[in-house]
Amino acid sequence: MAMQGGTALQEKVSRMLSRKHKKPVLKPNKPLVLKDEVANRKIKKGEATCVTEMSMMMACWKQNNFVDTFCSNEMQSFYKCVEKAQNQRESEWHDRPPESSPSQLFHTDLCR
Repeated sequence: MAMQGGTALQEKVSRMLSRKHKKPVLKPNKPLVLKDEVANRKIKKGEATCVTEMSMMMACWKQNNFVDTFCSNEMQSFYKCVEKAQNQRESEWHDRPPESSPSQLFHTDLCR
């Protein structure tokens, strides 16, 4: 079994080599060497919002056997809080400088 896998690998490598110079046909665009450093990027996680309103709504549900009609005030306050937080997040995003637009951030991450 190991011999067959090795033979298949040798066949693939020989197909990738140039017939004249016995060098790989495809050239890597970056050196195939590990760097001495690790990328210092931190993914920003969303901040928890409306936790108080959500816990009040869930406590009301628990007290009323999960009947929505008895907890309409708590549900409305939670939905208002969520909407307010989304609007605030969107306005913060639109207030950023143009170089940090989502498409450019995605493009710069791909080009690194």
